[in-house]
Amino acid sequence: MNIYKRQAKKFISQFKLTEISSASLTDAIEKCGYKVIRYRPYVNKDYVYDLLKELDVLEFSNGEKAFTYSDSDNRFVFLCKDLSEEESCILLSHEAGHIFLHHMGGKVISGQDILNEYEANEFSHYLLSKNLFRKISFNIRKNRTAYIIASVISLSLLFSAFICVKIFMSDSDSFYYVSENGEKYHRENCIYIKGKDNLKKYSVDELKSMGYQPCMVCIPDE
Repeated sequence: MNIYKRQAKKFISQFKLTEISSASLTDAIEKCGYKVIRYRPYVNKDYVYDLLKELDVLEFSNGEKAFTYSDSDNRFVFLCKDLSEEESCILLSHEAGHIFLHHMGGKVISGQDILNEYEANEFSHYLLSKNLFRKISFNIRKNRTAYIIASVISLSLLFSAFICVKIFMSDSDSFYYVSENGEKYHRENCIYIKGKDNLKKYSVDELKSMGYQPCMVCIPDE
């Protein structure tokens, strides 16, 4: 398995992600020890402005939509506000890749190392991959109780249908037909009695007691 695909799978398993969303990625990143801060380039106010200025990344942040900052005392992932859910997921998964793949060699993680960027992109790709298996897996884990109930109901319906078919077949096979002058008994749709109007219906036991033999065409197994 591709190493980045394996790491993405490990990330999902470790943080028990049942879906990939900005909220679930934020939660996973914060469990790694990083605080996610939303900011607006050029128009930050209050504590966000003060924090960016204190970390000496205020000017840097104006040209970025997301970046990770780490030093001996601070761990932050900065994410631009006013992004779509899809954009937020892409950027957060990329920054999660830097963190999970241990790229914290400098204070600011953003395009400083081509290999690190490649690895974070690969991690993000596999984390966001929306193949059918993962969709099914996510839905089953997210709605486990509903799936169990639905499965039980489905099995019950199938069992009931099976019983009904067996009863119907048993009932339809317990009676056969004979013509007025015939010596064999037949199923209702047998070619030898089809269209005749002088038919009589009896049970198998009755027919055998009267000396009738099964038709070799429509009842070959008796």
